[in-house]
Amino acid sequence: ELESGRPIWESAISLPRGTTELERIADVSGLPIVDGSRVCASVYQGRTGCVETLNGNALWTRDISSADGVAFDEKNLYVVDTDGNVFALDKTSGSTVWKQERLARRDLGTPVLLKGQLVVADRLGFVHTLSVATGDITGRVPTDGTRVNALLLSGVSQTVIAQTTKGGVFSLAVK
Repeated sequence: ELESGRPIWESAISLPRGTTELERIADVSGLPIVDGSRVCASVYQGRTGCVETLNGNALWTRDISSADGVAFDEKNLYVVDTDGNVFALDKTSGSTVWKQERLARRDLGTPVLLKGQLVVADRLGFVHTLSVATGDITGRVPTDGTRVNALLLSGVSQTVIAQTTKGGVFSLAVK
């Protein structure tokens, strides 16, 4: 509630499991996103899912663990799992639309959408574009060879800004 600061509802996307404290760590480490009547998030060592903004009721969850955030468009929710597989999930049901496995073990970060392409970056300093329709890799650009720490959208110039561990800042356009 705005006036009192009390929670209106709370909802669990994923419940901790395991026998030790370390095994039971389940964190929402990426930013949750609000998409109209739903809030969607991914949980490290947990699940990815969406809940209703009105009452917190779970709409769907999937056993997809992610250490990063999610992205969405009109139809799909996009998430990178902890193995580096990229998923497009139907926003209403959570069913898999496509799965891209060719970027596995590259330690991808949070995906972003730009001009109908899904953009992800990796620990080797590459920025990849994927077709939102099929998941096919449509492009790849190197940066300075170090981990891309963040991808940010620049609405003014319609580009993606990539920041690397080495301190490089790259503005990349999608055609």
